[in-house]
Amino acid sequence: MSRENVELVQRAVEALNRRDVDAFREATHHDVVQDWSRAVGPERGLYHGQDQVVTFLRSWWDAFDESVIVVDELIDAGDQVVSVFHGRQRGRSSGAIVEGRGSVLVWTLRDGKVASSTLYQERDEALEAVGLSENLTCPPPPAPRPGR
Repeated sequence: MSRENVELVQRAVEALNRRDVDAFREATHHDVVQDWSRAVGPERGLYHGQDQVVTFLRSWWDAFDESVIVVDELIDAGDQVVSVFHGRQRGRSSGAIVEGRGSVLVWTLRDGKVASSTLYQERDEALEAVGLSENLTCPPPPAPRPGR
């Protein structure tokens, strides 16, 4: 089941990068939890359920012409997948391109859908959270194409 979980995370990230709310909803449980309590930006918080998560996403997307998650590494952890990533955004008003430093999402899967995603600032902290001291990596998906 682990490989399927990695592929599900890849599909969820692709949906986010396309801003495809329907595909993202399809990949997640209706009661999905997005834990951004460790975030350092203004969107810090916990988001419960698809509606709150989609509201968060739309708020984020409204600020940027382009906003993509660039996956640098995927680590299979059974019912969890660790994705080390960095963000790339282009400001809607300014056109300025900003690449964020690497962050980590731990995706928890249940019944073939995303049950939660938890943001960590450090790879080691995320690996510890899933009980890994050594990592088993999968190659990252192809880099996203610019645009919506």
